[in-house]
Amino acid sequence: MLNDPNEAPYRKRAIERILQGKKENKIKNYLPYYISILRLDDKTCIAAFECEVVTDYGKAIKRLFREDVITLGYSNSISCYIPTRKVLTEGGYERESFLNAGIAGVFVPEIEEIIIGRTALMINNNR
Repeated sequence: MLNDPNEAPYRKRAIERILQGKKENKIKNYLPYYISILRLDDKTCIAAFECEVVTDYGKAIKRLFREDVITLGYSNSISCYIPTRKVLTEGGYERESFLNAGIAGVFVPEIEEIIIGRTALMINNNR
């Protein structure tokens, strides 16, 4: 990517920061991720996610519950896109946005199951 003349300068700078962080053993291979649940009443809650989550997260969570779940992205912080397994497979900007977060590589394919599973658990525990 650094040698690609078509690569955007901001992405090359991000790659250089990651490589430098790896040399200094300061680069992380994870992204702490916060999910917040706010119960509005016995049939309605808000699920707030950090970063820009792709719309498939909201759709999947809404399918799991018979109650109204309002899903919000951009809550608490924004460092990158949070891709689904499909987005990771297809590639593109959302898959590569880990560079903006300063982490060592793309997210694991299980990220979708981890986030949806944790959210469902938190919604069920806040009834």
